[in-house]
Amino acid sequence: MKKLRLLETLHNKFLQNLWLLILILLAFPLALYIGVSGYDAPIHMFFGDHYAKSWFSFWDYRWYNGFNVASYPPLIHQLLALFELILREPTLCYALISSISIIFYAYALARYGKLFLEYNISILASIATILTPATMISFLFYGHLTTIFSTALAFLSSTFFIEYIKNHNYIKLVISSLLASASIYSHHLTSMIFLPILYATTIIQTCLNHRAIYKKILKEVFRLLFLIVLFSIGIYPFIEFTLNAPIQTEIPHWSRYPFNSGYLNLTVCYSFTTYSLVILSIIIMIIKGKKTKTLIPLISAAIFLTFLSMGLSTPLPQIIFQGYSKWLTYERFAFWATPLAIITFSKAIMSNPRKFSIPWTLILLIALIGIIAVSAILYLRTRTIMYGYKPTYLPFSIPEDKCIQAVAKFLDQNCGDSYRYLTLGFSTKASIISILSNAKTIDGFYPTARSDPLLTQSGIESLDSIIHWSNGLKILNAILSKADFYGLKYIIVREHDNVYSAILKAYGYKQNNQIYDASIWINENINSIELKKQNENLEITSILWGVMPLITFMTSLVLMIIDAFKK
Repeated sequence: MKKLRLLETLHNKFLQNLWLLILILLAFPLALYIGVSGYDAPIHMFFGDHYAKSWFSFWDYRWYNGFNVASYPPLIHQLLALFELILREPTLCYALISSISIIFYAYALARYGKLFLEYNISILASIATILTPATMISFLFYGHLTTIFSTALAFLSSTFFIEYIKNHNYIKLVISSLLASASIYSHHLTSMIFLPILYATTIIQTCLNHRAIYKKILKEVFRLLFLIVLFSIGIYPFIEFTLNAPIQTEIPHWSRYPFNSGYLNLTVCYSFTTYSLVILSIIIMIIKGKKTKTLIPLISAAIFLTFLSMGLSTPLPQIIFQGYSKWLTYERFAFWATPLAIITFSKAIMSNPRKFSIPWTLILLIALIGIIAVSAILYLRTRTIMYGYKPTYLPFSIPEDKCIQAVAKFLDQNCGDSYRYLTLGFSTKASIISILSNAKTIDGFYPTARSDPLLTQSGIESLDSIIHWSNGLKILNAILSKADFYGLKYIIVREHDNVYSAILKAYGYKQNNQIYDASIWINENINSIELKKQNENLEITSILWGVMPLITFMTSLVLMIIDAFKK
């Protein structure tokens, strides 16, 4: 009898979540054929490769002459490392984790939406969110894997907390705190900015709908915070790094000035749907008046995030973030505003169901959003949108895999620990060279982690794209003048040879050979340098860093499954 009941439960759960299976079958090919070329994708692969090769080490010597990997929260990269240890293929691992993350995000939105909507409607709202350009571009083109995953955890965490408040099932409080901690272990900006906003919005929204909750909410919030701090103890190395990181010169980014003429097309592609949904929700709420007053917290959060997504075009970021406002990137705020706007819109049209066929309204909305998203993606794929912005988030010329593999093999054979190299014209795909070889570069693709004053004060994201920056050639000359200090013997040039060749020759470099479309420049007068090893003894902080994120996340998953079957 128990077996039959269990089988029946499994069958029902499968049917309830069949839409997620369909989504992942669609998401994985997109992740594999488009997403792995996203701007940040190779960077996440590199961090994943670090943990696969040296799980408990805080240092990786392949970038920036050595840098502290505790500069980035570890959870998603450790998940990539687990898959890499099994599959041995970083690109495939990224595609799998990326597609799982977007489906996890869809599930989290459906669960969160259920707090305010019927479950079937919340599923439609979730699908609509996934199809918006803000989500699809983040997923496929920017490679914002950690943001998507951390945001999913934030939505689930707030959902379980509200469910705990309503029925006092303590397992839900534990799940909520574990998920919040997992969000902290996944992405710093999401957990520091979006998670508190989402919690405040959800709690206020729930209190408006269930006034009896008012009296006990503060006590429960303190309980939650205590557990979150307890489970997040492993993040201390990141906090320590952040407090001691050098102040860097601002690196220009389109999202800080999204309405500048050069970036306007990209802003329209990324944020137009989000802005439209926010405006449409406000109009519907005004028309329906008191019937929608309980939606004020949700729409207020969406409006607040929308204004922040406008970057430094408004004074709001400077007021809130002060000096950090010129270091943040703001397209993520549109990404965060999108689900809140769609949930608000869905709830608003439900306030008078007689005048609307709600499922069909949302299905039509999904179709419209899908058309806009496909148009935006096709437009981005043609590269025409990026005419006004360099260095591009979508490289104009992507290096072939065989070129990257051959260059990595050459550097692995010649650099050793005694010499350094520099790539010019590979974009973030140069991260794959670092994965395939142990050669060390003075460059890298996570500027927050660098410590060399010449780089931190340059205002340049990476030396690889140095030609695209107004002061780029000046910085390149400064680097080459200290080539012996850096041990910079090898320079691999893929683009703009006519500009780089004269500069390289002036500093004693000679073109040695050609590897596909990359030319190898060598300076034989460069002396070898000694690799400065850091103290890497196994300490409690490195053990917690290596163990706590995965334990926290896996425990939350197990408890979620137990909770689901209890129902």
